[in-house]
Amino acid sequence: MKNKYSQEYKTSAVKMVLEEGKTPIEVAQNLGIPVGLLYKWI
Repeated sequence: MKNKYSQEYKTSAVKMVLEEGKTPIEVAQNLGIPVGLLYKWI
């Protein structure tokens, strides 16, 4: 079963990487999501 993430959640995660300078791996671990999914959102 796939998890559904809101657009707001996705945008927030991407901003952590692009605007706050965190690494995708760090953000994915903190949010408990697969890093590959975060890269797709970016």
